[in-house]
Amino acid sequence: MIIGIDASRTAVARRTGTEAYSLELTRALLDLQTDHQWRLYFRDEPPPDLFEKPAFLKKAGFYETRLITPRKLWTHIGLSRELMRTPPQRLFVPAHVLPAYHPCPSIVTIHDLGYIHFPQSHPFKQRLYLDLSTRFSAKFATHLLADSEATRHDLISFYNTPAEKITVVYPGYDESLKPVRHPNQKAIVADKYKLPQKFLLHVGT
Repeated sequence: MIIGIDASRTAVARRTGTEAYSLELTRALLDLQTDHQWRLYFRDEPPPDLFEKPAFLKKAGFYETRLITPRKLWTHIGLSRELMRTPPQRLFVPAHVLPAYHPCPSIVTIHDLGYIHFPQSHPFKQRLYLDLSTRFSAKFATHLLADSEATRHDLISFYNTPAEKITVVYPGYDESLKPVRHPNQKAIVADKYKLPQKFLLHVGT
């Protein structure tokens, strides 16, 4: 089976959580030794070492890239046109925007609906685009992956998405990122920032 992946977010210069998710999950999929063929769609020229081909992929030729132009409205015009010309048998979109034209079964990851809960955090045009594109994906994708039960609940509540259409898959983590521990690290940080005995640390965009 030929599986297409929207890899446009993996080659950006500055990654946030969504881009890191797209990159690491795509790398993990390419590392799977399957008989499937992978086709990666890019908006920008990827660095040559972005995805190092394992020996079995190099030998079998089961991994190819497609650089698609134009950049403007890339997903709905460029990617749609490419899918129309040479459609894969499945399509995976790791970042919520399903192409307007998608001739095969598709899986889309919806990370959150924060623009609904915190509208003040998004400019109006961005909020409108996020709402329209997520609503479209929720309705027309074959299946959705949600990062959390909260996102799954939001999709059901705000977009009337059938519960059976959504699977919660928690994001992984990079095992190579190990903290440097100091014997009194917690006490030093707590003292510096005047933290209480119990606190919650959240790191995000």
